[in-house]
Amino acid sequence: MRTTAASVGTEGEEMTVSTSAYGMHYDAVNSNVIARAKAVSDDKWKTLQIETLPARTPLNACVETLDLCIVEMVARGDVPIRQNYESKLWRDGSGKLYIVDGHTRAAIYYQLNKPMPARIMDEKSLAQLGTCHLSEPTQIAD
Repeated sequence: MRTTAASVGTEGEEMTVSTSAYGMHYDAVNSNVIARAKAVSDDKWKTLQIETLPARTPLNACVETLDLCIVEMVARGDVPIRQNYESKLWRDGSGKLYIVDGHTRAAIYYQLNKPMPARIMDEKSLAQLGTCHLSEPTQIAD
């Protein structure tokens, strides 16, 4: 059984857990790294091929905490993993992967020790999609 550093709230409050409990590295600057990818429309993301990452591939998170209940419900089998709903990742020039969308899905696959489907964008694919360059980072929410 896995032990995590979870924030236990009073009745009715959400319980959260650090993304690091699921092997992710959080840093506040990660949001700036993914800002341009975050601005790409879902329709353009869907043109990228789905790749399967090996179980527990190191990922960089743009949020510090996750809803513990959702991760645990899926990990216990109470709720199935949502199909045809891949995480969106950004690969930087050094090969590091950053979660653009799908922190909870990444945590679930990590917890289950299963390969994770993802759509991965990098500078080359961003240019091929013909997206504009943002001069200001956008506000990131997950």
